[in-house]
Amino acid sequence: RRVHGSLSELAIQEWNYVYGGYLGQEKSSLETGFFINTLVQNMLNKINNPANTPSINLFAAHDETISMALSALNITQPIRPPYASNLAFELWQPKDTSKGNFIRVLSNGEFIVPVGCSAVECSFSDFSNYANNNIIPANYTKACEPHNPKYNIKN
Repeated sequence: RRVHGSLSELAIQEWNYVYGGYLGQEKSSLETGFFINTLVQNMLNKINNPANTPSINLFAAHDETISMALSALNITQPIRPPYASNLAFELWQPKDTSKGNFIRVLSNGEFIVPVGCSAVECSFSDFSNYANNNIIPANYTKACEPHNPKYNIKN
């Protein structure tokens, strides 16, 4: 039991190191920025052209991708996502359209408050502004360049 407990603790620490703290936001931005950008663009298309835009988009991913997406949204988790985990991003238009569209995010059926938002029902503009300024790299080539001088690679 003691060995199993120690191994479980090490696995959790390793998972958090790789998918959490160590370069967490930067790494998750590079790994899921394209996906988050696709979500934001699909939602914008639905808002601007609802009749000609699909009402649902489905994506499949591995646990590492789900972890990176959660990390990009600043949602921490102590262990790898369980088998058959899912993330749902919902776009809603309230009856009172003057309030603007809002999103909700669910992880395994539980509502979460993504970073950049103050409540479960988050305005689409707050979410997309945060995503565009903090998650989606403006220039992938530049974002993927080495930062550490000891890795200064010249072409």
